[in-house]
Amino acid sequence: QLWENGRDVQALKLVSDDVYVVNEILELDSNIKGDMTVYEDMALDDLRQVYREAYNRCEKLSAVKNGIDPQWIQYNALRFSDAIRRIGTFQLLQRQYKSKGDVDDNRVSSVATNRFLRGFRHFPLSMIASSAASRGEIDALTLLFARHPMPIQTRMKILDLIPLDTEISRYEHLLPCFVQGSSSDGNFLLKAENHHSYCFDALQLFSHYCAMQQEEQFPFEVFV
Repeated sequence: QLWENGRDVQALKLVSDDVYVVNEILELDSNIKGDMTVYEDMALDDLRQVYREAYNRCEKLSAVKNGIDPQWIQYNALRFSDAIRRIGTFQLLQRQYKSKGDVDDNRVSSVATNRFLRGFRHFPLSMIASSAASRGEIDALTLLFARHPMPIQTRMKILDLIPLDTEISRYEHLLPCFVQGSSSDGNFLLKAENHHSYCFDALQLFSHYCAMQQEEQFPFEVFV
C-alpha cells in the first residue's frame, strides 16, 4: 500500500514478490501518456533506486529456475539498466546547461522526474546528440558519446552537424580511428600533451574522462 499509494521506495524494496516489482516498474517506464502526478514528488535519485531495484529483481529471477521466460527477464534487465544510465546522463546534462544559465534551479527541481519520464527516457539518443552537435555543444556531445556508444555511421552523421566555424581541435577527440583489433564502429582519437595520439574505445574514453574529472581537468562530470 505504501508503494501503490505514495510511491515509497523503501516499501517497494520490502516487497517479496519479484515479478510484481518488475511489472510495477515496467508500468512506470511505459506510462508515457498516463497520469504521472503520483511520481512528481519522487526525486531522480529515488527514481534511479526504483530502476535499480527492478534490475536487481531481474538478476535474482535469472539465477533460479522458476518457469519465467528467460528472454523476458533478460530484456527487462537491459531495459532497466538503460534507464539507470540515462538518468545519470540526464542529470549531467542538466548540470552542464545549468552552469551556463540555461535552466532555472527551481524549475529543474520541481519537474525533473516528469521531464525525464515523459521526454528524455524515450527520446532516441542519436536525436539528442544531433541537437547538441548542431548547437556546437561539444562537451555535451562528448558526454553522450562516452556514456552511450553509437554505430560509426550514426556518429559520422552527428559530427557532420557541427557548425562549420567550430575549430576542429574542439572535437577532434570524437573523430573515429581504426587500429588492428578495433571494432568496426571505430574508436576515438585523443591527443595527449606529449603530442602522442591514442585510439580509445568507448569504455577507455569514459575512463579517461573520469580520471580527468578527478584531477579537475574536465569541464563537467561524466560519471554518476
